[in-house]
Amino acid sequence: MMEQMHLPPKAKVSAFEREHPAASALLRRLLEPDEKVKLITTGWRSWFVDDVFFGFPTILANRTLIIGTERRLLLIHTSRAGLRPEGYVNEVPRDSVIGSIGLPLLSLFTSAGTVRFLGVPFAGKRALDFEHDPAAKPTATPRALCPACFAPQPVGIAACGECGVGLKTPGSAAWRSLLLPGWGDAYLDSLPLGMLTAAVTMFLWLNVLAFMRAAESAGPGQIEAVQRMEVGFLAMAGCAHVLAAAVAWGRAQHGLRAKSGELPARR
Repeated sequence: MMEQMHLPPKAKVSAFEREHPAASALLRRLLEPDEKVKLITTGWRSWFVDDVFFGFPTILANRTLIIGTERRLLLIHTSRAGLRPEGYVNEVPRDSVIGSIGLPLLSLFTSAGTVRFLGVPFAGKRALDFEHDPAAKPTATPRALCPACFAPQPVGIAACGECGVGLKTPGSAAWRSLLLPGWGDAYLDSLPLGMLTAAVTMFLWLNVLAFMRAAESAGPGQIEAVQRMEVGFLAMAGCAHVLAAAVAWGRAQHGLRAKSGELPARR
């Protein structure tokens, strides 16, 4: 699989188109007629909660195809294998970037906050770490694009203001994960992460049930310790529901997802 191209010549762009036809078809729709591709690389879009787990949930949740042009960076959520576009597209105009750092955890500092990635190849990090004029004032901000018509829209809306396609909201993802941890992740097209979240939460609830049964048959000298364990696992299970809801809500803030689950969405 072609992982990155820095200032790609036509031959390499053609190779990318042959290897990843779905991503190439989407890219042709996204680009303006006179907009030239300068960089194609990949990574995993990171959120601060992932740092607690050393980025592992990020790798389960998504992959990002990063397309650099003279005007902007296009961040396309794709499948973990094959770079099949799904989920959402964001754009980061070049004149919204305040600075960047090309370390193992790549960060782009923009006028709307920090955009961070894991696993960007070295050549891609070097290309993204472009020169910045510290005296220049940013004149744009990163924007989420509608997954059906690619018009810029605010995150959190229930439908695109341009084409009317239905969109998944952070609240919808959060209440799903609060009720059943992992459901919100699956709703956001991150099934592997949802399965892991559900498995961990199920393990906690099984321990609650096990200690409840143990308390029924525990002797006088054991019942207090068993009850403490039961309460401890119950508290951890409750926290797992709240944390899963918070994580799902935060992930939903990364971009606009069509309710059809496709990119571009079926109309």
